Amino acid sequence: MGQVYRARHRGEEVVVKVLRPGVEALVEHDVRFVRRVLDAVGRRWTHPQLRGIRVALDEFERRIADEMDFRNEAAYARSVGERFARNPRVVVPRVIEGMVSRRTLVLEFVEGTRVDRIEPLVAAGLIDPSGLVDAVVEAYVQMMLVDGLFQADPHPGNLLVRPDGALVLLDFGMVIEVDPVQRRHLVHTALAAVGGDAERVVDGFFALGIVEPGTDRATIHRLVVLILEMTARGAGVGEMQRALADEVMHLLHDWPVVLTGEMTYFGRAVALIEGLGARHVPGFNPVRYVRPILMMHRSAVLRALGPADGEGHDLAFALGLLARDVTRVIADASRGIFSVFARHLPGIAAAGRRVGEEAPAEAEAPVLSGS
Repeated sequence: MGQVYRARHRGEEVVVKVLRPGVEALVEHDVRFVRRVLDAVGRRWTHPQLRGIRVALDEFERRIADEMDFRNEAAYARSVGERFARNPRVVVPRVIEGMVSRRTLVLEFVEGTRVDRIEPLVAAGLIDPSGLVDAVVEAYVQMMLVDGLFQADPHPGNLLVRPDGALVLLDFGMVIEVDPVQRRHLVHTALAAVGGDAERVVDGFFALGIVEPGTDRATIHRLVVLILEMTARGAGVGEMQRALADEVMHLLHDWPVVLTGEMTYFGRAVALIEGLGARHVPGFNPVRYVRPILMMHRSAVLRALGPADGEGHDLAFALGLLARDVTRVIADASRGIFSVFARHLPGIAAAGRRVGEEAPAEAEAPVLSGS
């Protein structure tokens, strides 16, 4: 929808973004056409994914008017930039004040390489690919779970890597302000996933409204258990996808999880992270990879939800992880496998440190910028 040009303004390198002529009429025509197609298909064929497509179209139509007004994009760029101002690993281009209108936006120019084109930099030893994936995960943890304000068009063209390794976030035409109740459900579902609690994950799926009405809870529970079991043994993304697909074909004719509303954008962010991880981290397992990052910042995440979800819940969660790790060691030892102590002690030590972090006298893990 926008045309982007590099320019100079008062001696500074800038980017000029101009709304493409006639785009408003084109968007209106396309939305109307796609809706007619969906109506025609829906009269002849019922499938849960049709609802997902309708949700995506409704969200697009609801937000596209804002995206075609660059004054909104400028305001969101300022807001997100303020929240990352203390984080040297994330850069948001500065808005050039006095150079913003409905159809035109001017930003500072930031040099960088698209995240899907970094192989030459990795080969030259200039960028650590796992560090890049960490930076992307942390940025979206902050935007989605702490700030409740996130860039909702996460494709590789909107994420750059600076020569110094910092992540550059571009294009704030589509930014989602996450409803606090929805964010609370999302946070608790994520914590349940990294904690391996299948019941709470299933509760979260239903609370988020992403399970088709009438779906048997036991079926969703079985699918979640499968995912968590594969996560626990370190299965890669490809293996998890194949096993999940086989299980769905065995249990169900149709996949019963359909992203709705804000979850559509969360799904896109997760897909981006999964793609980067699978490309740059050997044996990438998304839940296992995200777990230490989420646990490092869990206090900031829970504080952002308010007093009802504060430090008491956080401490209980850390103690629960500690108890689970200890139980695993005792169970293994009771079967005579004493060598597992060497395997489990690092996990117990980490859990102990998590509990220790709750002591007021000790320094907390580095918090996310702006939290």
